[in-house]
Amino acid sequence: MNTVIIKKQGSKLKFEISDGTVCYYDFATSKFIKLVGDKEVYLSGSPRVLVRIPWYTDYDGRNKYVSFEDEKYGRYCEYVSRHHGCTTIGTLVGKLKEHPDAEQFFAAGFTAPRYGKSRLPKPSYINRRFGRFLLENNLAYYNWYNGVDQELLVEYFEIVKEIYFDGEVNGSFRNFVTYENNCAFGIYQMLITTYRYNKRTLVTYLRRLKDSEALSNYPNTITTLRDYARMMDVLLNGSFEKYPKNLLTAHHITVANFNSSKQTVDGLLFKRAVEHYIDLEDEIGEFAFLAPKEPQDLIREGANLHHCVASYVNSVSEMKTKIMLLRNKKSLDESLVTIEVRNGAIVQAKGLGNRCVTQIEHDVIILWAERKKLEYY
Repeated sequence: MNTVIIKKQGSKLKFEISDGTVCYYDFATSKFIKLVGDKEVYLSGSPRVLVRIPWYTDYDGRNKYVSFEDEKYGRYCEYVSRHHGCTTIGTLVGKLKEHPDAEQFFAAGFTAPRYGKSRLPKPSYINRRFGRFLLENNLAYYNWYNGVDQELLVEYFEIVKEIYFDGEVNGSFRNFVTYENNCAFGIYQMLITTYRYNKRTLVTYLRRLKDSEALSNYPNTITTLRDYARMMDVLLNGSFEKYPKNLLTAHHITVANFNSSKQTVDGLLFKRAVEHYIDLEDEIGEFAFLAPKEPQDLIREGANLHHCVASYVNSVSEMKTKIMLLRNKKSLDESLVTIEVRNGAIVQAKGLGNRCVTQIEHDVIILWAERKKLEYY
């Protein structure tokens, strides 16, 4: 069985086959080229000698027949192969042009994305500070990094690395970044921006709780602190002890006080949460983008449009998501489209019976997203 070495040369791929054959694939024309003497002959399909070389990896992840001059480009080809289920080189090269973002991703040095075209970062993210941080620390890229404050994310990782892991990049730190931090960073960001916690003091406090109260599960600990801060902010109107000596005791007492006036507090929590994104309200042409004023607004919206937005009341109150209401300015009381915004991106926009938005509605949402610096696909 022949083997092949693949080399990327500008807009072409060069194939050096073990039997001495040399051929190319031209991305500009989407055709293979075979050298016949000194002449280049364009072929109508894949060279027979290349077709006979299988494209697959064995049980330990190695390909016995195909190798690459550039290891990064090889990882890119393996990604495309998995994405499309390629079994031959001819099929593979035909799919490579469909994934330019992936090529940039692997060229930057990343090695372990979650497989799936939609889970790769935008090219503009790769060379930013957090991308360099991930590369320098040999960390994988995970989809949840999109849509968050990248500068704060890097600063957060650096602080955690210093305080929790003595500045070392070890397996425990990589596990923290990969597995424990998906929701934890969002909570950290909320505590910093909404409740005005100090970045370093907060992580130092959480580290102390690990020893003083045996709170070793980081995501659970920061979630408990978030719940405590959220309730105390409502009960005491923002003036409360941010770093209680005994978090669990303080949390239990706060829960008891909170539950004693729950109905009133629920409405206050919702209003307090919406106040943090009231700046998303806007008017464009004949349309208005409105924020709900109370939980009952979402209940009415769900009833009018026959969808489940009423179930998002708690998520809004806990500042996990933001709900906006698109209305016609001539009939502001009539429900039209419900929009969900999460992590700086519009994640869904639905009308009556969960219908997709019309072209006009889509266009105005695009304009609104650009004004408010939101991502919208």
